[in-house]
Amino acid sequence: MSFGFSDHLRQTHNATRIATVEEIDWEKREFRAKSGDILTNWLPFPAFITHNYRHWIPLRKQAQIILSVDGGDYNTATVIGMIWSEEVPAPDIPVDDRPTIDRLEFDDGTIVEYDSKRKKLLVDTPGEITLRAKAIRFESSSLTHNGVNVGDTHVHPGVMSGPSVTGTPQ
Repeated sequence: MSFGFSDHLRQTHNATRIATVEEIDWEKREFRAKSGDILTNWLPFPAFITHNYRHWIPLRKQAQIILSVDGGDYNTATVIGMIWSEEVPAPDIPVDDRPTIDRLEFDDGTIVEYDSKRKKLLVDTPGEITLRAKAIRFESSSLTHNGVNVGDTHVHPGVMSGPSVTGTPQ
């Protein structure tokens, strides 16, 4: 086997590699990954950019990633995907719901989930939700707070004309 062919074979074999994130430099938005015995140089974080928005995707140590390694040169590798692992498992979504649910799950337990089958958006967080806008408009057939209808169809008992204060909504 000639050196030229073996070098070509090595480059082809190393074109796509699974690696593990080993180090992260948050200031520079760079990371190092390890595939087998090879530790990459500092590489840029992956980006998800569209016409209308930019999505910051922070990596985590021990996450498994798929690298595109052009010409077998790990110094120019690019993240082309991520895969679940024991260290970073997939969210627990019932099997029957997996085709129709998109979910973002954060380490503090916050979930942002959309179920396209049921047409339902869920935001569940142990923290606060802040909405900041020039104006907020609700358009709904009902509005419920802690099980009580507070929308425009609720009624108040004991209403008397004049300066009286009404009872709580029902």
